[in-house]
Amino acid sequence: MTAKTRYLIHHEPQILFTPDQNQIVIEQQEIHLEPLQSKLLSYFIVQNGVVVNARQIADNVWQRSQVSDNLVRQVVSLLRSQLNDKSRPYKIIKTIPKQGYLFELPVSEVSAEESNIELSNTEEACDAKCSLDKPHTVDEVTLKPEQSLTHKYKRLAVVLSGILAISVIGFGAGYIWQNTQPSPETIVTAKTNLNTPVFLHQVQLDTEQDFEMAQSVYNYLFYGLNSAKTISGYHFSELTAEAKETLENNGFELKSWIKHNGQDYTFTVLLQNTKQPQLNHKIEKRFNEQSFFNDIGDIILELKSFIAPNDPGYEISNHRITSISDYKDWKAISAGISLFYQGKGNIALDAVAEQLQMIKAQGRENYLVNSLLSYHSSLAFLQSGNEYDKELALSLAHQAFEMNPRCDIANLTLGLALLLNERNDQAFPYLFYAAESTPSPISFYLLSIVDTQSENPRGAAYHYQCYSDMKKEVNGQLFDLMKPLQKPNLFQTQAKEH
Repeated sequence: MTAKTRYLIHHEPQILFTPDQNQIVIEQQEIHLEPLQSKLLSYFIVQNGVVVNARQIADNVWQRSQVSDNLVRQVVSLLRSQLNDKSRPYKIIKTIPKQGYLFELPVSEVSAEESNIELSNTEEACDAKCSLDKPHTVDEVTLKPEQSLTHKYKRLAVVLSGILAISVIGFGAGYIWQNTQPSPETIVTAKTNLNTPVFLHQVQLDTEQDFEMAQSVYNYLFYGLNSAKTISGYHFSELTAEAKETLENNGFELKSWIKHNGQDYTFTVLLQNTKQPQLNHKIEKRFNEQSFFNDIGDIILELKSFIAPNDPGYEISNHRITSISDYKDWKAISAGISLFYQGKGNIALDAVAEQLQMIKAQGRENYLVNSLLSYHSSLAFLQSGNEYDKELALSLAHQAFEMNPRCDIANLTLGLALLLNERNDQAFPYLFYAAESTPSPISFYLLSIVDTQSENPRGAAYHYQCYSDMKKEVNGQLFDLMKPLQKPNLFQTQAKEH
């Protein structure tokens, strides 16, 4: 595969793929791929007509060990989204049950000059070179290391003012950019053909002194339910008004109450299905700090089995959604999660980060610890401009993502770190995945930043509108994150360096 080689994938619509530029063109629309997605598509072209499993993909695309099957599945899913291969059964990258993936489409190799022809006429131009009756398999593809597209790094102060200006002009949420922008309804229902959605309300409590425990329980429930492959949990408070209106036809609502009884707590959970009230389910359990993981784990296990009874993957090990076994550890992580979704920093986050660093130093790290420490390092960079903080944020985010690529916080912190490391083209898929799976003010705000830096004003306007609508509902101002992004001197210095 030479620098000038391009491939025409004969599908409806046709897809022009330029590996060296990490780019595809669909219906005259240029779409940038993350380098890892580009390598994956190159590998599928090499293996055209051959079923490949996750392990083979990991060995040949990542070219290193310790790559989880979950990570492979997510990158395949992201690539399908970019190729607009979203409806089951998949047409471009097929899933072969219990075997792996199959790419089986005619592919023509075209020169850079030939590919300048309009895609609508390319099939005619290629007739003399290849037969479209059977796939054309490329003999050899040299997969290149990851490389980001060369974009001039723009000052985020200018970006922010641009976003605000766009929102004043009044581009509404009706604008849909490219093939990957979700409508408010899509955000809720995008995965319902695969997963059962569960919308979690905040835990109700009797007294303010129970707030910390209520947050710990809520966050554990959220990540416990999302650990199931057939369930997608959503924060009810972070859904738009339009999205909430779709609840009657989609999945379950989970409401809960906590009450302090001496040294113990009584926790009551009500699982509701408005459309099918016969599926309503109530659980009540008494627990304390010592029995937290087992007792709340029992509730999660029962909820999983009730919501998705046909999923065979529920075992006693599912009680633990991470390697955490110390409630004090989880209390610190839970506090960090709450601060993260609020875009908080400064003194509050510094205190939590100190506890998280101690957990990591003592060998009890996990994806949430690394994600939150990455966020802390990103904020430190925004406040000081220290290059070490920026690099550390990216390293920690990569570690977190590889531990759990389905975690929304892992995807968001990786997207933020990539953005700060001037790799906008790579940041978008992670931020979009997080916004689709768990919509939140921070996910839409960061997407608006990436869109603006990538000179996609419609996408920026759409995502900023989503952020604005959502922050009105959940009061998610993100001030501690947004304020440092408005420091002009910090990014003026960076622009001069580049």
